[in-house]
Amino acid sequence: MQQLFGKPIRIISLLVPKMWLIEGNERITGKPLSVLWCGPIVQQAYMLTRIFGVKAPDRHYLGRRPVILLKHLLKRYGCSLGVVAGPDQLLTRLRQRDDIEVSWWIGSEVDIAAVLDPDDHPHSLKDDLRRVRKNGLEFRCATDAESYRRFYDNYYLPTIVASHGAAALPSDFDTRWSRIMKGEAELVWVMRGDEPICGMVVCYDDSVPILRDIGIKNGDKALRKTGAITAAYYFALQRIEARGFDRARLGLSRPFLNDGVLTFKEKFRPELTGTSQESFLIRINSLCDASRSFLSKSSFIGEAEGELRVTLIAANDDDYKARVPLLHRLSSIYGINACSYIDVSGRRPRIRKAS
Repeated sequence: MQQLFGKPIRIISLLVPKMWLIEGNERITGKPLSVLWCGPIVQQAYMLTRIFGVKAPDRHYLGRRPVILLKHLLKRYGCSLGVVAGPDQLLTRLRQRDDIEVSWWIGSEVDIAAVLDPDDHPHSLKDDLRRVRKNGLEFRCATDAESYRRFYDNYYLPTIVASHGAAALPSDFDTRWSRIMKGEAELVWVMRGDEPICGMVVCYDDSVPILRDIGIKNGDKALRKTGAITAAYYFALQRIEARGFDRARLGLSRPFLNDGVLTFKEKFRPELTGTSQESFLIRINSLCDASRSFLSKSSFIGEAEGELRVTLIAANDDDYKARVPLLHRLSSIYGINACSYIDVSGRRPRIRKAS
């Protein structure tokens, strides 16, 4: 046994991981694409949804294979792409020049006073808060077992299943409830009259509280039009400030630039606080229309030598130039100025100078 990231992990599971041959039609082009997946299944559904969309691809379990044979196995099974999911210590040893490494998660934090200052609200937040006021939304807090059971079963679980499907990774009920009982967490309800329509669990971790689980009633997407999701974040921050804190963490997001949660949080002007110590390593065996399509929709924010940077992946120069305004937006929101550009228009990916 070896201690990695605070949890005992068997070396064999890292060096000889479970592998799957995944075959389906890429979600944008509809063209066939084969992928070799290596590593834990817990992150597999998320990545497969990004590649293939909601229609489940064919999955063939290959058993455990030495991950050092990745290049050989990609050729043997005729896969365009290989994806290895695991701790960064392992991936650093595996990584080759053309590999793309994307963290599982990226964290963010806000200055509460700045978020709550109406003179500093971006247009998207102003519009959402107008809907909140129009619908008369308010909040109240709860720490009783009945309220949390109701939230978990009827708000939180339906919401993450509706949003993420098979890729949902729900938090554990007992773990969260134990923290509420100890006074280390509380539930913030978003109320429309006497009815809670959304909820957010706030955990008071160390000196910076964190917004954890959010759920809308029955996962009903129509309730989003009331501004309930923004209200949950905004009211939770008001509650945290009232308890004497000046900063809060907004929880984790996927680092892909087109990730819905990451994009949503932009309206709060957060500071990105770094990436997880687990990543996806994408090995490119061959470029075809399907693999180019997936890769060109996979630009991301990463971390290198303690510095956050954007990696743009583009199918050609025109595709890259069309995304330059995105770089300016990210610079204004997060202060990220470092950028890499990976061109996947040819037979092999090329790292180009970002302009």
